[in-house]
Parts: sequence; structure tokens; C-alpha cells
Amino acid sequence: MCHMPNTPRRPRSAHSQVKLYSVAATAEALGCSKMHVYRQIAAGLLSTVDIGTPGAGRSKTRIRSDDLADYIDRNTRSPRKPAPAA
Repeated sequence: MCHMPNTPRRPRSAHSQVKLYSVAATAEALGCSKMHVYRQIAAGLLSTVDIGTPGAGRSKTRIRSDDLADYIDRNTRSPRKPAPAA
């Protein structure tokens, strides 16, 4: 499992409304490639959940809906104010 360091554990009640998205679904939601999502994960900018079965040979990476929302919030830029008329 890849997670951001110093990320506090969520209380169990916080899981009831959370959805899990595949890397492909996350890429579609963000309008980018799957590789970009994997790069954000590798850089520690997007937390993941590994739901793979031990011994299955490969992990199944999922992104929590609240982590995706946090990522979007952190990367949302404020609109620029127009320059004053001269």
C-alpha cells in the first residue's frame, strides 16, 4: 500500500460514504492518462489503497473518493484577477 507519510488514520465511521476508484477511473475523472495518475502516486501526491489478495501476483490499486477530492482541492488554482485598466 502506498500512503502519504504522517497521514492520520481515519475513524472507521469515515469509511461508510467512501467510494474506491481504479487508476483508470481516476484518470478519466481528472482528464489525464493513467501514467500521470501513477506518477502522482509515486510522488506521494495521491494516496492509494491496495485491495489485492496476498500471493495473487499483483496489487489492485484504488484511490479513495475523499483522497481524490483532497488532491483536486490542493491542485485547484484561484482564477487570476484581471489587470486594472491603465
